Amino acid sequence: GGGGSGGGGGGGSGGSNAAGATVTISTTSLPPPSLRQLLLPIATAIATYQCKTALLLLSQLPLQLQRSPWALLQRGVAHHELAQYSEAVECFRQLRVVAPHTTTAMDVYSTALWHLRADKELAYLSHSLAALNRAAPQTWCAVGNCCSLQGEHEMALKFFRRAVQLEPHHAYAHVLCAHEQHAQGDEHGAVKSFRTALRRDGRCYNAWFGLGLVYFRAQNYDMAQYHFTRAMAINGGHSVLACYRGLVEHRQRNYTAAITHYDTALLLNSGNTLAKFERARALLAVAAAAGTAAAAAISGDDMDTPVRRRRRAAARSAGVCSTTTDAAIAALVELLDVLPHEANVHFVLGRVYRRRRQYALARRHLNAALDLDPRAAMSVRSELRHLDAVARRRMEKGGGGDG
Repeated sequence: GGGGSGGGGGGGSGGSNAAGATVTISTTSLPPPSLRQLLLPIATAIATYQCKTALLLLSQLPLQLQRSPWALLQRGVAHHELAQYSEAVECFRQLRVVAPHTTTAMDVYSTALWHLRADKELAYLSHSLAALNRAAPQTWCAVGNCCSLQGEHEMALKFFRRAVQLEPHHAYAHVLCAHEQHAQGDEHGAVKSFRTALRRDGRCYNAWFGLGLVYFRAQNYDMAQYHFTRAMAINGGHSVLACYRGLVEHRQRNYTAAITHYDTALLLNSGNTLAKFERARALLAVAAAAGTAAAAAISGDDMDTPVRRRRRAAARSAGVCSTTTDAAIAALVELLDVLPHEANVHFVLGRVYRRRRQYALARRHLNAALDLDPRAAMSVRSELRHLDAVARRRMEKGGGGDG
């Protein structure tokens, strides 16, 4: 949906904070030169998406300054640009306590809440901003994100367009419009809005990301990789961007390259669950490819004898039982601790366990996948039919059921 969907996150102009929200210090109360020397590197780091550097510099400020509205805002934006949404939300909550009348970067706050699916807090924020300042584009971005999270996409798009109407140069409002159009299947409109955002601000990395997402879903992987790379060149610390570069390679069966990008994503953010899941799937694909290659090597040009068929089956089985597969299974089991109700994780585990002849574990995970996502019933039941067939053969041989 909208709200910077797909993990694109916030982010706006290069010389301003995310979502095009420029943070300034009033010249009437300009701090002394020594203080400006402390603040300027932070503002510069934020503007150039050196967010980890900015967070380090913020942590070195005097405690009183760290609690100031300016510092809290910068900290929230920095966490958001690193896709650390929980940390960003906490900073924005503190900001709202000490500066309850600000609208600056509230669109960024609302997007972080959108990613966390915090519908009640997002609804409260939207209502508060609407009561505070209906002329601020950030207000309507927040209201639009609230509608998007509730699945009211037409209303969301209406409010994002209202933000654009109030501030045509607000690049992030155009990005939100584009994400919502894409969610509704209007690819042409989405591309047009993303490109409008880039005309407003060529360094709006999530417009580059959004274009890449459109091309990725259209299976135009060369164009997708180009746009993801452009986004990553602007904000190299964003874990989701690195993950999507891996997804492009993964879809083209370049598994080693994909794993490299997933590793980068996890280095940037160890909590990136999409990167963990896709990395495990890539490891399984590598193991399966190795087993298939070994089976093909055994085959050669010789006669297709029962012995050779058994050897080829053993080679494929060796691929499934390799240390690479063990690493993938360990990653998926670990992921279940974080996402116990994610049907895809259960399904992949069930399929791997079936191929490893660990039938009881396979059935447990496949049944869990079916319960969690009935829409995937066709794929899951296909795997369960394989298990049922195995169980029948074992019963006929007197070896019990799943075992």
